[in-house]
Amino acid sequence: MHSKKNEKTSNYINNKIELINKYFRHVLDVYYNWPCDLLVREKPASEIKSGNVIFKNNHNQIEVSIAVNSNADCYDLATVIELFLKNVQKTDLINKPNDQGFEAIIYNSLNNESEMEIIILTYEMRDKIESTIRKINEKDVDFSTFNSVSK
Repeated sequence: MHSKKNEKTSNYINNKIELINKYFRHVLDVYYNWPCDLLVREKPASEIKSGNVIFKNNHNQIEVSIAVNSNADCYDLATVIELFLKNVQKTDLINKPNDQGFEAIIYNSLNNESEMEIIILTYEMRDKIESTIRKINEKDVDFSTFNSVSK
């Protein structure tokens, strides 16, 4: 298991994640007309080891096969993301808007290591969000300027 971070560091990280989460929801809802139910909550990270995992939202259900190396830490999210993307793209179970392709970002939910949120993004959205995250990491960002994000 991961070592516990001190409380100050944990609070700082959680505050950043909360801001990023709000930004994701805003971009999905306002700029892509995708309601927030596209943020899919899935089973505990410790259970994502192998077999079929079902990702659901209100509009459809996607079942993909995920097999994480048995030697890998069950919290190796990079591996899960890679396998998730390969499966989704290979089976083409999601309609791809404008054939832009999809990316997924998976991160631990706030203060709860046993639950994760899965966000399905187009590559364009990923680039936009990654650039925002870089700015967040460099210095605090004023999230009241959401409207400066252009489609």
